[in-house]
Order: sequence, then C-alpha cells, then structure tokens
Amino acid sequence: MTNERAEIDRDSISITKDTVTVSAPPPSPSKGHGERPSMSAVSDPPERPSLTLSEAAEACGVSRSTIRRKHEAGEFPNAYKAGPDNAWRIPVTDLLGAGLKPGRPSPPDPVSELDERVRAATVTLPKAELDALREQLHNERTRALVAEARLSERAETVDALKEALSEARQRAIEAAPAVQLPATQVIDVRQSPEAPTRRWWGGRRKTPPSP
Repeated sequence: MTNERAEIDRDSISITKDTVTVSAPPPSPSKGHGERPSMSAVSDPPERPSLTLSEAAEACGVSRSTIRRKHEAGEFPNAYKAGPDNAWRIPVTDLLGAGLKPGRPSPPDPVSELDERVRAATVTLPKAELDALREQLHNERTRALVAEARLSERAETVDALKEALSEARQRAIEAAPAVQLPATQVIDVRQSPEAPTRRWWGGRRKTPPSP
C-alpha cells in the first residue's frame, strides 16, 4: 500500500468575499512501502495556508472568542504555533472542516457576544470604581445589621412592657377592697294575695215579684 501526501502551497489558496478556492498541486511521488507520513506537516507553516485567531475571526465574520472556543474544543486539530510571538495559527482547511466560511460572514454567536461584553465590562471597570462599589456594599450590609439589632431590642422592650402592665393590673385587682352591695327584696308575685274578682252581674239585687 502506498501512502501519498498532498502538498498545499500558500499561493494555491484564494480567499475572496464570497468564495474560498483551494488549488491542490499534483501529489508528490510515492514513498517507500510501509512508511507513514511525517507529523511535521502539522507544524510546518509553509505547507498549509493558515490564519491567526484574530485573522480567522475577521475572515469568518465571527468574534475572536468563537474561534478561541472552537480551538479549545479541539475543532482545529491541525492548529500549530509559529512566528516570533509563538502565536496559534489555524489552517484554512480546519476552518472549513469546523463549519466556518472564510470570506463570508457566519451567523453571530449570541453566547460569544455576551461573553465578550462581560469580559469587556470586567476589564474596563476602573479599580477605584470597583473599590468604591465594594465599600458601599460593605456599608449597606453594616447598616442592615445595625437596624436588625435595633428592631430586636425594641421587640424585647415591648414584650417587657406588656408583661409589666399585666402584672400591675393583677396587683390592682388583688388590692382593691371588697364592695358590699345593698340587699334587694324580691317579691314573688305568684305568692301575693290577689283581690277577688267581682262579676259584673253579682252587684244587681233581685227584685221580688209584685203580688
């Protein structure tokens, strides 16, 4: 079995606004039987047209965090470091394999945009302003604790006053003299004598008949 290695020169790729054209040169002569291709192709910049993370983001129309997230997820297996700053470079073929379209803007990634906004807000916030916010938060928490302690003390005072008032009322009731109420006479109407009822005809005298 013969293993062949395709060589792609930097001049063989053309990136325009709408298309990406990759022209592969003829395959190199076959190597000896049983030999494996060298892994140096992954880290050899001249053999693969590549872009930095920022260049790839600009070419694909996405944020740099999207490219970085895909790179950290392993979607660019042939990425390598090169240059004096030892920056990562991503082959264009890896970008295409990851579903990106160099030369044409990709749909926005809402998660990446939000991540960029949060990171920018965190980085651009002045330290003095951050310290002031922390101090303000500390003061608010302290005032809340003091107010809670005062409310607890007032509740205890109210309970003590209620208890003292209840005891004072009880002592006043116990110290008050007994009041003698006057005796009242109750007449039972049912047992009182009743006047005899006089009939209306009982007062008429009978007149004897004349002879």
